Amino acid sequence: MNLQTDDDVYRVDAVWLGPPKLTFPWRARYVSYALGLAVLVVVMAVQRRLGIPFGVLSTVWALLVTVVVVRLVGRRIDDERPLGHLIGSWWADVRTPRPPRVRR
Repeated sequence: MNLQTDDDVYRVDAVWLGPPKLTFPWRARYVSYALGLAVLVVVMAVQRRLGIPFGVLSTVWALLVTVVVVRLVGRRIDDERPLGHLIGSWWADVRTPRPPRVRR
């Protein structure tokens, strides 16, 4: 017996396709753009706190770090495990009480 599921409906990514002939050369979900903006702001703030001056090279490095982080996080999120769930489970794991460490 072969059962048809509705999984294909949820596999559709929410991406901006844009008007014909004016699309981006890459496909990214909306959550990736929001996450990328947040990561870029954090990375550039860390650069300023470390004393790295604002310039072309520091901006390129910030963009490179942002792309790497967003791609790593993007591999972990999908329609069944959204970004909010990933952040919530991380926060629950951080706050979980742990037994005291035994020093040897």
